[in-house]
Amino acid sequence: MSTLCGLPSMKECFGDGHVVQVEDVINGPEWTCMDLEKLDIVICVPFRINLDFVQRLDRARSSTRFTSKSSAEKAALAQQEASHTIQRQVHARLVQLINPTDISFGNSYDLDSRHHMIYGPLRR
Repeated sequence: MSTLCGLPSMKECFGDGHVVQVEDVINGPEWTCMDLEKLDIVICVPFRINLDFVQRLDRARSSTRFTSKSSAEKAALAQQEASHTIQRQVHARLVQLINPTDISFGNSYDLDSRHHMIYGPLRR
């Protein structure tokens, strides 16, 4: 993240190894490279997902107002909403860039070795 904060004339930040924690993107210092056009980055978020989580989320989504959600289903929905909040905060940081032409987030919602989600591709 220090590269994005300390090199105001940088136009491209591509290649492997640009892995950051979502907290560093959201709460870190302001980026100075506002003319950045190309960015290749992996943003790790602290949510764990697995098949059980996906199944609970699917059940919670298919519940009607006449059926009650289990505590696990409610937790899955809360985690999804927290994830959406984080995504909006990350996007708010990215829209500050003046002329982005290529922003790559790696593979869409891959899991790293600790089973943390990483954001997926977004190209303009």
